[in-house]
This record gives sequence, structure tokens and C-alpha cells, in this order.
Amino acid sequence: MPATHSPTPARSWIVRLARVCWERKKLTIIVVVASVSTILLAALTPLLTRQAVNDALAGNPTRLPRLACGLLLIAFFDFIGNYVRRGYAGELSLWVQHTLRGRAFDSIQKLDGAGQDALRTGQVISRTNSDLQQVHTLLQMCPVPLAVFTYYIAGIAVMLWMSPAMTLIVVCVLACLAITALRARRRVFAQTGLASDRLANLTEHMREVLAQISVVKSCVAELRETRWLDRQSRQIVRVRTFGHMLRLGLPWHEKHVDSRLTRMTVDVDSLARFLQNGLAGAATSLVTMFAIAAAMFWLDPLLALTALSAVPQVALATWIYRRLSSPAYAQARLEIGKVNSTLQEKVSGLRVVQSHGQQEQEAARLRALSDRFRATRVRAQKYLAVYFPFLTFCTEASYAAVLLVGASRVAEGEMTAGVMAAFYLLVGQFYGPVQQLSGIVDAWQQATASGKHIDELLATEGTENVTPSSAPPATGALHLDDVTFSYPDSSEPALTKLTLTIPEGTVVAVVGRSGAGKSTLIKLIAGLYSPTYGSIGIGDRTIDDASLADYRLQIGVVDQDVALFSSDIAENIRYSRPSSTNDDVEIASLRAGLYETVRNLPQGFRTPVNNGGADLSAGQRQLIALARAQLANAHILLLDEATSRLDRASEERLMSSLIDVAHAKKHSALIVAHRLTTAQRCELIAVLDKGQLTEYGTHEQLLAAGGLYNQLWHDSVGSTVLHRQHDIAG
Repeated sequence: MPATHSPTPARSWIVRLARVCWERKKLTIIVVVASVSTILLAALTPLLTRQAVNDALAGNPTRLPRLACGLLLIAFFDFIGNYVRRGYAGELSLWVQHTLRGRAFDSIQKLDGAGQDALRTGQVISRTNSDLQQVHTLLQMCPVPLAVFTYYIAGIAVMLWMSPAMTLIVVCVLACLAITALRARRRVFAQTGLASDRLANLTEHMREVLAQISVVKSCVAELRETRWLDRQSRQIVRVRTFGHMLRLGLPWHEKHVDSRLTRMTVDVDSLARFLQNGLAGAATSLVTMFAIAAAMFWLDPLLALTALSAVPQVALATWIYRRLSSPAYAQARLEIGKVNSTLQEKVSGLRVVQSHGQQEQEAARLRALSDRFRATRVRAQKYLAVYFPFLTFCTEASYAAVLLVGASRVAEGEMTAGVMAAFYLLVGQFYGPVQQLSGIVDAWQQATASGKHIDELLATEGTENVTPSSAPPATGALHLDDVTFSYPDSSEPALTKLTLTIPEGTVVAVVGRSGAGKSTLIKLIAGLYSPTYGSIGIGDRTIDDASLADYRLQIGVVDQDVALFSSDIAENIRYSRPSSTNDDVEIASLRAGLYETVRNLPQGFRTPVNNGGADLSAGQRQLIALARAQLANAHILLLDEATSRLDRASEERLMSSLIDVAHAKKHSALIVAHRLTTAQRCELIAVLDKGQLTEYGTHEQLLAAGGLYNQLWHDSVGSTVLHRQHDIAG
């Protein structure tokens, strides 16, 4: 049964929101007073209009200029009031958004172990983006319903004075609208909550995929993940952006860790909202404006020119607003990307933050970044606070001009009262779409900043071929020929002229000091990086000769730090080969030494995995990743210190299994060994030093050579043996 969202929590949330607003009493009071006073002042407009019409019908135009000046004066004070309301309401809403983001992070940092296990980082990012954006919009627009309510009360009072019978009809219509809104509220609230939950789940899955991009690429799952998002989202922009991002190489992902999730959430959502609502609204508004302008010119060209005299000023104001606000919105997009990146990093590493007692420092850091975003948005809000009230002033000035010219002509008998009344209605119908277009311009400004980021991403070159071909898999030895590699931001090569051959069906260890290039070697062989010079291949094929996807299907990779997908144990193992059966999963887990551990769990292979596997031990996560690699049945298995979290007994069983599989299936394995006792069990050992292959042979050969391996062995193992011999002799 789908979850339902009761409106009761919404009411309590509104109370809490009101309390947060009241912490800025001055801002709140200014917004309320400006809203109410502006509307009360606007209620005088119908009274002046009625007097002007009566004078025109009576043939007395003497007071018309004064009445028109009165309308202009009301329009001016309305401009001032709306400027104050919009400016301070925007500042208040952004401050509340900033405050709630900080308090949400404070609450997250207080979670205990069980709470952290249940926490899903992607959902936190989604909530702090979409939900807080809704809070910002609500508070920014909150003065509008307050002002409208005040206007209704004042308007009903004026209408009662003018015509009680007509007022009764209006009140009945308003009552029907209120009843309809209240009846629809529960259903709308429930659907809104479900949509928010769905977006949060999508964000969490995208975060996991991007965080484990090396696993996705090793399993050639880019197309699979893109199709999954297409089924779940059905948003072309999001699916296309995500698909392109997955096809980009690992160097791009490592360089843009901070901005990836922001582009998939904030940027895509902003652009999607504009495409879904803005374009249709713009088309409707433009058609309406042209139709009404044509009607006005058909009725009376002179009065039409008078009514449209404010259009050039509106166009100029729009151009100025675009020029000023565009840089502010672009900067705001950069700032919110930094906020999201920091939030994601700290929520994912919450245990580390708590263990070092850095909660206050991290909270202060997040608040500082959030405050920079707030300040940037406040700057854009100030431009908005001038722009929209100016448009309202132009509309009201047009009303005054039409009233002055039209009423004067009616008084002089040059125009009928019906034509003037029609024009008065047409002016409102013309400038209503103008103001709607102005709102669309603001949405377009925000969408433009997001669209530029997305366009830059889609224009990024270096996409990989992620579609496997029907070519048969390559067989033979893995060979690296004169391989040199440098990272993009480094002037020194990480590997230099490295030549290495790993015979088919052989288990080879890679050892060396820290920084020797062991992990870089794994990334190159896995096809995650391309050599700067030289070539890598299997048998008679190099990576350049075949599809990269075909090559990666023959490589299985397990890293030291394993993060799992939010699913269950079986699905995490099956990720490398989705078509595998339950029996296949169990066999792979047996080879990895995982089967007994999983069988003792209450739910077995259906045990849920949440938050990257935080509720499992590091050793269990490594075993699951090893089982996933075993299930792939890859021709070459790469283990980058993937046994470092296993106890010696588990590691012994795994090594025996790897050697047996390698010999039986003619598969090869390359192991970056955490312990030299692990390297001792391998058939060959490659020794790296400062990016160069210095030694290659068996354990006995390398010890006899007396080189670096001999030194490493005696440093890590020999001292322990001598210590034990001393104890026995004593």
C-alpha cells in the first residue's frame, strides 16, 4: 500500500516555520506591514475610478486630471510597498532556508549508530535542495495570500457600500472556491509528498552510482543505469545528462566530484521546471497579448497607443534586469554546488566527524558556505524586488492614462462609455500576461544558469564507448608494453616505461612502498585511465583495437574501500552479471568465502544493504565485492588491497580459491598485496619503485636477488620471525 501523507504534520511544520521567521522579528513585521498597507492603499483605486466614470458620464471633466494624479500617486506608493515587501520577504525566506539547512545538519550530526545506518545521503541532499527550495518559495510568496486576503476584506467592504446585491454574488463565488480548495488539499498534499519521496529516492540512487562510478564502469553498467533512470524518471533532460555523465571517463569524475550531484539535482530540476511550465506559459501569454492589442487598436487606435505606452519601459526594465541578475544567479549555482558537496561529504563521513569531535567545526564550515549562497541570492533578490514592482507601476500608470484620456473623451462626447469600459478591462487583460512573462523571465534567468552548466557537461568530450559488441572475448596473456602514465595535474609520471606480462592462468602479486604506482597500475589495466604512452592488451588485442566495453567485460576489479548499493546482498553480488541465477550467486559467494557468513544472517542473501553497507563490517563488504567479481567470471581479476580487511584465515581461503580458479579456467589475477605473506602465495611477484618495475619473479627468486623485495620482506616479516625464534631459544 502506498504511503500517505497526512496534513497534520504540515500544520505543525507551519507552526515551526512561523517560529523560525519570528526569530527575525524586524524583517517579519516589515513584510507584514508592507503587504497589508499596500493592499489597503490599492483598495482606494476603485473609488477614484468610480468618481472618474461618474464625472465623465455627467459631462464634467474638470476633476479628471486630479483623479488621474491620485491614481498615479497610489501607483507610486504601491511601488514602494511592493519593493519593501518583495525585498524583505526574499531576504527573510533566504535566511530561514539558510537557518533550516544548518539546523538540519546539526540534527544529523546528533544521530547515533542506528540512526546513521538508516540515513541515506542522497535523500538528505534531495531534501535540503527541493524541500528547502519549497520553503523559500512559500515564504517569498506568503505575503501575497496575506495581501490578497486583506484586499478581499477591504474590497468586500467597498462593494457593500457601492452595491450589496452584487457583493452577495461575489461572496457566494468565493465560498464555492474555498470549499473546493479545502476538499482538494488532502489529495494534493499526499501527491506532493509522494513526488518528493520519489525524487529523494532517485537522488539517492544517482548519488550511489556516481560515488561508485569505478564499479559501474568495471561492470559495464552505464547503459543499464541510464535505462533504469529513464524508467523511473521519464525526464529527458535528467536521463540525457545522467547518461552522458556516465559515459565520461574516470578522470572527469575525479575532477568534478563537487559538482556532479548538483548538476543532476538543482540544475536539472531548475531547467525542467522552466521547460515544463515556462515555455507553455510564455506561448499563452504572447498569444493573449497580441490578441488583446489587436482588439484595442480595432476599438480605438488613439486609446490603444495610450494603453500601450508603458510597453517600451517594460522592455527596457526587462533588459536591465537580465543584465544585472544573470551573474548573480550563475554565482548562486556555483555556491549551492559547494554547499551540496560539503553536505554530502560530511553526511557520508559522519562517524569520522563524531569520532574526532569535529561537529561544531563542520557545522560552522557548512553554515559559512550556506551563508555565501544566501548572500548571493539576496543580491539577485534585490534586483527582483525592483523589477516586479516597477512592472506593476507601469500597469497602474496605464490604467490612469486610459482613464484620463478615455473619460475626457466620453465627457466631450467623442467616445461611448462602453468603449472606455472595454478598454479598462482590456488593459488589465494585456498587462496581466506581461507580468506573467516577467515571472517567466525570472525563471528563465535561473534556468539559464543551470542550462549553461548542463550544456557544458553535454559538450564535454572524452565520452567512452559503453556498448559491448558481439566480438568474441580475447584470450592470452595480459601485457603492458612500455607504458608511461602521468595524471593530468601532475608534472611527474606515475608510471615510467613499464613493461609487464602476466601469463594466462597465473596469480601475480604487486608490491612496493606507498606511492610506488600500484593503484595507478590497477586503474590502467582496468581501462579506467589510458596510458600517456605505450599500450595495454590481452593476447593479440590492445585496448585501442577493441571496444572499451568489451575489454572491461574481461576485467574484474575490487578496491580496498568498498561501498555497496542500497539493495540486498544478492543484488549487490549480481550487479556484475544481472542475468545470473540464485545458484550462480551462491557459487560466487562460496569462492569468495562469503557463503557461511551470509547463511548465518537472519535474511540470508536477502539481507538489506543501506547507506553503502554501513551496517556491515568492512570485511563483509570486501567479501561481497569479491563475490561480485567472481560472479563476473572475468578473464583477469584485479584486487587493489582488496583483502586488507580480512582476517588471515579468510584471506588464506580466498587465495586458495583464486589460484584454483585461475588454473582451472585459464584466468589471471593481479593482486596489490597488503601483506607480503599474501604475495608469497602468488606464483609471480612484481615489485614497483617510484613508478618503475624493478623486479619480477617468484618469491624465492626475489629473496635471492637481495633487492627491494628482500628488504621489504625482512622489514615486515623477517623481524617477526627473528622475534619468535628468540622467544623459543629463550
